[in-house]
Amino acid sequence: MFDRVIVPLDGSPTSEAILPAARAAAAPGGQLHLLRVVPPPLAAIGVGFGDPAAVFVPPPEDDAAEWARAEAYLQRIAAHLAPGPAVHTLVRRGRTADEIVLAARELGAELIAMSTHGRTGLGLLVMGSVAGEVVRSAQTPVLLVRPDATTLKAADSAPASTGPQSG
Repeated sequence: MFDRVIVPLDGSPTSEAILPAARAAAAPGGQLHLLRVVPPPLAAIGVGFGDPAAVFVPPPEDDAAEWARAEAYLQRIAAHLAPGPAVHTLVRRGRTADEIVLAARELGAELIAMSTHGRTGLGLLVMGSVAGEVVRSAQTPVLLVRPDATTLKAADSAPASTGPQSG
C-alpha cells in the first residue's frame, strides 16, 4: 500500500478505468492525487514558405474556461471516490508525460497509477504513448492498467465519466 498515489486522468473512460486499482493501492489514511494535464496553447504555426510563423494564443477566457472544465472534471471524479483515501486535485499545463513525472516528483508520490490505451503498430507510431514515456522517465513506480471492453463499458456509463475531453 502507498501513502501518496498520483492518478493522471484525461477525461476518457479508458483513463478512469485505473480508479479502482489506484484506490486499492492507497494505504489507509493515504492520499490520491488526481491530475489533469491541459495541453499548452498552440504557440506558433508556420504559414508558408519563408513566411514568419503565425502566433495563435487562445483568448484568456478560452484558457480560463478550459482550466475550469479540467478542475470541475477532477472534482466530479473525487466526489465519486468518497469515502476512502483523501483525494486532492491538480491541474497542470504542459506536455502530458513530462507533467505527470514532474508532479509525481514534486508531490513525493510513491506510485503513479494510470491506464494505457494499449496502442500498437501504426497507432502507437502516430499517437505515441504517454504511458510508455512515463514508464521510461519516472523514478516512481508506475502501475499500468489496460482496460478490457467490459471495463470500458462500465466506466463509460459511470456517473463520473464525462467522455473524452481535449488533452
